[in-house]
Amino acid sequence: MFSLEGTYLEWVASKIMPSIYDRRNYSNLIDLLHSFIFRYKLPMDENRMLDGIDLRYRFAYENGYSNDEVSSIGYRNSCSVLEMMVALSIKGDERILYDYETGEKADFIFMSMLRSLELDGMVNDVFDNERVSSVVEDMLDREYCPNGKGGLFTVDSPRKDMRDVDIWYQMNWYIQQILE
Repeated sequence: MFSLEGTYLEWVASKIMPSIYDRRNYSNLIDLLHSFIFRYKLPMDENRMLDGIDLRYRFAYENGYSNDEVSSIGYRNSCSVLEMMVALSIKGDERILYDYETGEKADFIFMSMLRSLELDGMVNDVFDNERVSSVVEDMLDREYCPNGKGGLFTVDSPRKDMRDVDIWYQMNWYIQQILE
């Protein structure tokens, strides 16, 4: 049976895991990340939530659905953690990393976040629901290391405590570090 939510989730996952094998291998993690409502503590991170919500309308545009059809997807006043992470990956790719010769890098940014969260090895065969849930809650509550480890981005020598920096700047500092 057709499910718009299922079609949307597959589309979202394809943006950060182009390989169908990877999407199937990480399906438990993708599903769980999508089950968490993104909440923020720093005012500027509201933009990450709005980007996550806008992802639904990008899906509608790219796939011929109306905005009304996709307005029922997800959480009404927020987005999921997965939507926020995917929207951030796409935005980081399009605004900072995209290279015409090498192509899109949203998958690289997303996997960098999973590495920082220490969830990159959380494939279906070894999936631990409780561990992932704990890591996501700590990330949302900003209960991670001052250098960002345990959060979305780890930076070797951040300018200030990463827990006090909005997510967009965390990503920019991380990208600056890897490009140096």
